[in-house]
Amino acid sequence: MKKISFIFTMMLSLVAVLTSCEDVKYDNTPYSIPVSNYNYAIEGRALTLTWTLPDGATQAAVLKDGVQIVAVEGNTYTIANADDNQEHLYTVKAIYDNGRVSEGVTIAITVESKLKVGYYLTVQNYTDLPDDDEVAAAEWFKAQYVDAETGVFVHSSDLSSLSPDEVSMIWIQIDRIGLGHGNLPLSSSDVAALKAYVQDGGKLFLTKQATQLVSFIGRIDAQYAPGIYGDGEGGTGTDVWCMNSVIGCKMDAAYDHRDHAAFVGLEAGDPNGYGFETYPMEGPGLREDHNCMWDLNAYGFSGQPNVVANWQDATNSTVLTTWGHVADYCCAGVIEFHPTTDFAGSIIACGLSTYEFRQNAPQEGTQNAYQGNIERFTKNCIDYLK
Repeated sequence: MKKISFIFTMMLSLVAVLTSCEDVKYDNTPYSIPVSNYNYAIEGRALTLTWTLPDGATQAAVLKDGVQIVAVEGNTYTIANADDNQEHLYTVKAIYDNGRVSEGVTIAITVESKLKVGYYLTVQNYTDLPDDDEVAAAEWFKAQYVDAETGVFVHSSDLSSLSPDEVSMIWIQIDRIGLGHGNLPLSSSDVAALKAYVQDGGKLFLTKQATQLVSFIGRIDAQYAPGIYGDGEGGTGTDVWCMNSVIGCKMDAAYDHRDHAAFVGLEAGDPNGYGFETYPMEGPGLREDHNCMWDLNAYGFSGQPNVVANWQDATNSTVLTTWGHVADYCCAGVIEFHPTTDFAGSIIACGLSTYEFRQNAPQEGTQNAYQGNIERFTKNCIDYLK
């Protein structure tokens, strides 16, 4: 009996050994060596990563902050617009013919933006501008951007050679009493240069009478040019002038743009008792009559769903605000024109009279109570376009 038990035990042991051997899978592929000589170079806005692949590897996986963005053959990869002033972890892993992937090699890289924003001057020195609102806007731009070396004043002589890779956007503020409809203090060559600039990817922030440039450069057809226009001295009032970013707020379908970057941090309220939220921009006092905006009912847009939707479809744009008291679809005061096949750059056009950079308040030297909203909206638009 003992002999039989011994034989049976030996057979079980042999089966166990044979089973264990068959379950072991030996990987005969070579060890997955990572890339070597990993380095980077920055030129302008572009970040170029370089490495050396080990033998047996034909591709490299490139990861940004742990997320793969591309798998490439060879030893280099360029990220065209990497200049966001933030540190990112760029990792490269070798991919072998047999499918194995090596451990990654990582470098922390910050690409600082060298892009600047521009302010177009119709004269050599901003102090010689003919209107106090234009002077005030230029002074503010100088303090915010030029003095910080992130902005430059742009003149007519600069436009023909201006590159969006150097100056990514230009603010053009024209706000003058007596400047007739259809007129701007720019030459035909200036307009042509600005058209080429936007076609090449440059962006424009157009305020007050400068909104006419959207049609002058051909971004929209001439029949869609802003038709609500004023260039008068205006008058004194006691109400608060506002803008409303919920287009058609009392209609069946409203377009709510309060979360757009242009309105971040603006003071909101209902100082005139309209019954809905607005952005107050200009307090009591003397207000100039300088609208240069769009009557959406004047362009033949009718039917379903509404004139706002039809205008936006026809012009590839988004109506961001109307006058503060307007609760239907009738007009557009601030419009964002998106890139098209012919125009790679976008445009924000603000033609509301309530956007006055230096209001003449009731007492000389008294500042507009809502100047903070004027300046914050301006900075938001510039930084958003940049």
